[in-house]
Amino acid sequence: MELTTKTHNWPRSTPHLQYPKLPIKFWLVFSIFITNLGLIVGVAILTKHDEAPMNPLSAYTDLPGASVSELIAQGFLCEIHAPTCTLRLDSGVFSSIEVLISNNRVSSIGFTVRSGALNVGDLALLWGRPQILWYRRGGSLEWPETGISATVLSKNHLFDYFLPIHCISFRGE
Repeated sequence: MELTTKTHNWPRSTPHLQYPKLPIKFWLVFSIFITNLGLIVGVAILTKHDEAPMNPLSAYTDLPGASVSELIAQGFLCEIHAPTCTLRLDSGVFSSIEVLISNNRVSSIGFTVRSGALNVGDLALLWGRPQILWYRRGGSLEWPETGISATVLSKNHLFDYFLPIHCISFRGE
């Protein structure tokens, strides 16, 4: 029995592409580059950590319980016959701070937030989910464990965490 080998000429529907032959040195350098790039990106992703958001009130922790003379030394304008002192700010998160005085000490503090500087989500990241009292065009947000409350206004009558904060207040000690 005789074995015959037959070769087939299969029709080629698409011609094979010819790639330029690059030296082995190029492929070696290229593979090392890609490997290092992957390692750098991988390490960056794995070591990324979420920093705690900045507390906008942290610069004012000395206000609760402060005396009128301490407020005046910090630049507050205090009315002689009214129980309030006000500080206007040119830059930063707040445009003004108003404090209520009782027995020559700060009893409560109100911060007027500069337009677009803070939203509900920023404060929720700091202090958790607020208790919400919603009205027709805005609402009051409260964090009872901190003694802090905030006011928001809404043009579409709906609550969301992107709403800008209008003002923040808390009771002093």
